[in-house]
Formats: sequence, C-alpha cells, structure tokens
Amino acid sequence: MINLFQLAQAATDSASNNSQIISSLDQLSIEYIFIPIALVIIAILFFTKQISKSTFNNSPAHNPNFDLFDLLSAIGLYVIGTVLYSYILTSLAQNKIIPGLVLSDNNFAFTDETLGAASGIVAQAFIYAGPVMYVIWKTGLITTPPVVGQPIKTKFSLSGLQSFGLLPTRPFRDLFVGIIAFIAALPTIMAATTIAMIISILMGQTIDTLGHSILQTIATTKSNLTILFYAISAVLIAPVVEEVIFRGVIQTTFINTLNKAKPADQDQTTQPAPGAILNRSRWIVIVVSAILFMSIHIPAVPNWPPLLGHFTLGLFLAWLYEKYNSLLPCITLHLLFNAVNFGYVLLTASQYAA
Repeated sequence: MINLFQLAQAATDSASNNSQIISSLDQLSIEYIFIPIALVIIAILFFTKQISKSTFNNSPAHNPNFDLFDLLSAIGLYVIGTVLYSYILTSLAQNKIIPGLVLSDNNFAFTDETLGAASGIVAQAFIYAGPVMYVIWKTGLITTPPVVGQPIKTKFSLSGLQSFGLLPTRPFRDLFVGIIAFIAALPTIMAATTIAMIISILMGQTIDTLGHSILQTIATTKSNLTILFYAISAVLIAPVVEEVIFRGVIQTTFINTLNKAKPADQDQTTQPAPGAILNRSRWIVIVVSAILFMSIHIPAVPNWPPLLGHFTLGLFLAWLYEKYNSLLPCITLHLLFNAVNFGYVLLTASQYAA
C-alpha cells in the first residue's frame, strides 16, 4: 500500500531542493552577463585567426638551451626550498620560539593570521628563489661560435634572457598586450567559472563565490597588516614567480622536447613542414600548461568551479607566451587578474563578515 505521508514528504523535499537550486541560481544573476560577452570575445579571436593553425607562424622561438635536465633541476630546487622551509618552521614551532607559530599534527600552524600572511612571503622566497636564480643563470649563458685555434667560450649575456622572455625587447608593446589580454580574459574566465557554478548547483552541490583560500581570509580579516602581506604575496610576487616557472621553465622545456622528437621512421614526403610541427606542439603545450596551472590551485580552492576559471586563465597566459615569447604580457595579465580579485573582495568584504 502506498504511504501517502512518504509521498507528501518526498514531494516536500523535492520542492525544497528545487527552491534551493533556484535560490542559488538567482545569486549568480550578475555573473550571467559574462557568458554572452565571452562568446563574442571567442568569436573575435577565431575571426582574427588568433585561434588557428597559423596563429604562431611568425612567433619567435624559445630559448633552445633549456631542456628536460633544466626542468628537473628547477623542480629539484623547488622541492629543496619547500622541504627546507617546512623543516625550519616545524623546528621553530616545536621549540615555541615564535609566538603564534604552533605545532599541530606534527606540522607547523599559525594561530596569528597576520603572522601566517607574512609567512607566505617568506615561503615564496624559500621555494622560488632557487628555481628563479637557476633560470636566470642558465638562460643567460651564451656559447660563442667556435673559432679555429681558440677554445669555445661560454659567457653570461642579456641576449639569453631575451630569448627566454625574462628581459623584454619591446616592453611598452608587451605591457599593452598584457592589458588588452586582461580585458579579453577577465569576462571569459568569469563566464567559465559561472558555467561551472551552474553545473555544480544543478548537481545539488554548494558553491562558494570566493574561489581561493586567501580571498576567504582577506574577506573576513580586520587586520590591515594581514591584507598588506597578502597583497604583496598574491598580487606582486606570485604573478612573477609563477610565470617564470610555468611559462618560462615548463612551457619552454615542453616545446623544445616535442620539437626534438622527429618522426624519422616516416617517409619525408608525408611529414608536415617544420613550422606545422612547431604550431601543433605549441597548441598541445598550451593545453598541458593550463592543466598544470589549474592543478596547483586545487589545494587552495573550496570547490571545483573556480578551477575551470584557473584553467581558462592558464590558456590565456600560455597563449601569450607562445605568441610573443615574453613573460611581461603574462605577468601583466596575471597581476591584473589577481589585483582585481583582491580589490573586489576588499570592496565587498562586508557581505562576508560574520
């Protein structure tokens, strides 16, 4: 026999769930506008052939001296810096040397949010100093052409830094390109995140409009010093070091590695031209680089929708580096994106206050 009470309860639960879904979707009312804007931007990129097989035909090549060994060296220095930072702070916490730094589950933790924010800058110094210094040293090394009767010489030259993208040859153009890229990227990133949020809501999942743990902290903190430390770390330092590592180190290594893998066992008449191989490699590397960029943000996001935004940002950043072989447009876009997120949370912090 059908239990009418159970049917009524199920209907009530269903209506309640539908009401919650509608309410959650209503919270995204402003975000919906980014979807048609993003579609227009993507259409313009296709129409102007910025997304095509020939996009990188006239793009400069990356520094050829950076290979898989250099990538592993940079990763090794990154790991050493991370372990060293963790060991030092864990030791300090065990000995209770710094107030506000405690030991929790055999690892260090901060009871003072300002100290925790300041430690982020220290962590960046420990973790990224080694890889960045190695990159500057390795890419600046130039081998002079061999001369009969004279030994081959290797010297440090600014031209090596230019071919890597660390030293822009056209800084004003690169700044302008970075700003234009930001104008195109921001609504596209917001649209991607909004679509992910809609899917998440329809799946019955809860969403958090703050897509990063740092943003959650600055939205609720009452300490201006904490905000300042996070601003230095997230807006000024992170865009520089992350672009050097992801665009400079990882992308350059992937491109050089893919282009060295020549299909020698095939008939030469059936092989694509070298330029076609390079363009295909660049598109592959752009996607892979964006996935890696998204992956490192997984521990810092409260749920999955913001990750689609990080992936979209990674696509724009990787495309810029392949197109112009300069880190300055990438850093400019990354810095402006972080700054806008940071500023928006500060302006709307009252709605997140407890």
